[in-house]
Amino acid sequence: MLECFKRYQGTVSFSCKTLHKCRWVDKNSNISDLENTLRACCEPILEKPLSEIEFGKLLLYLFESTREYGLSIQPSLVLLQKTLIHIEGMGRQIYPALDFWGLAEPYLENWISEQFNPTKLKNYIFENKEEILESIKDTPGMFFEIVDEIRNINISSNRNNDLMVELDKRIKKLKNISYFLIGLLGVTIIFLYLN
Repeated sequence: MLECFKRYQGTVSFSCKTLHKCRWVDKNSNISDLENTLRACCEPILEKPLSEIEFGKLLLYLFESTREYGLSIQPSLVLLQKTLIHIEGMGRQIYPALDFWGLAEPYLENWISEQFNPTKLKNYIFENKEEILESIKDTPGMFFEIVDEIRNINISSNRNNDLMVELDKRIKKLKNISYFLIGLLGVTIIFLYLN
């Protein structure tokens, strides 16, 4: 029990730091106060069985409690809340002891294993090898074009600052694509070597 509580404490602290770091809450927010608010929302349900927890109300209470910290609620979270309220209401009317998460777990595990199956990745690589190789071939040229654009920017005007932000995004995207393609190339070489 003590070990679970320590893990829970660490999770709340990590969540608050992540929210702050990702700028989902106001940068001037006190992380300790945010942690206490989250604990006040979640601790009352720790000992309750799933059949007694109303996830819709919990999410609503979390959103209301964290509003003072400037929490920017993503639209997907609002949709999640709406879905949970509907499912929870209908499910409890039909079968009050139904464990949604336990019921969904085998389906989620099956979906994850299908989506991240090495054989599926291998087949994708072999089916799209020409496009992948073309992308790899075009990557250095794109990178040098971006570097040339950066050299020609005059940082003094707002227009150029916006362009810098856009170029920075493009560089990050290109870097991520490069990492993915290098990883994909490595996986392809390994699969070819093993076969």
